[in-house]
Amino acid sequence: MRRIWDTNIILNFYGSSGVFYKAPMNLNYWYNFGFIALIFLIVQIVTGIFLAMFYLADSHLTFGRVLDICYENHYGWWFKSVHSNGASYFFFIVYLHMAKNIYYGSYLYPRQWLWVSGAFIWLLMIITAFLGYMLPWGQMSFWGAVVITNLIASIPFIGGDLIYLLWGGWTLGDITLKRFFALHFFFTFCNFNCLFYSYFIITWKWLF
Repeated sequence: MRRIWDTNIILNFYGSSGVFYKAPMNLNYWYNFGFIALIFLIVQIVTGIFLAMFYLADSHLTFGRVLDICYENHYGWWFKSVHSNGASYFFFIVYLHMAKNIYYGSYLYPRQWLWVSGAFIWLLMIITAFLGYMLPWGQMSFWGAVVITNLIASIPFIGGDLIYLLWGGWTLGDITLKRFFALHFFFTFCNFNCLFYSYFIITWKWLF
């Protein structure tokens, strides 16, 4: 039986990283939060793709289009609710996962690079969540974008150029919304790829 797992490349990868994976004897429920966070990320991606099919990145029409998604499209309200509320639950699970890693000293050798990759994923999550919060383009979204993006202007020498590049002009507008929408998708899939990098570190070096 083990020979089948070793000869087939797909079964070999699945077996070495799952079935025959070495795990410590003191394994407990706290180790589940990383996998639960992955499930939440997949839910966010799936619901986000469905919402993007009906979303319109236009500063004059976006807010009304979001209302149309909720009230006119079949189960649009459900996808929108799962996506927006799921982001909060996603962060809650990730913070529990981080608390577990801090408690167990997962930032120490030989897991320091695993901790660095996780911290980088966390930063990508914050950026992605901020960009997603801007997409409904209501009053909260607009003025939240004004306040947060203006922090970039405080960077010496290059702050003005950076904020002009981010806004696509001298103020927030249609180009800004389109860039936020594109970057929201871009950082989401960057986050997903970084998760595979963390998983590779765990399985390659047998870290748990």
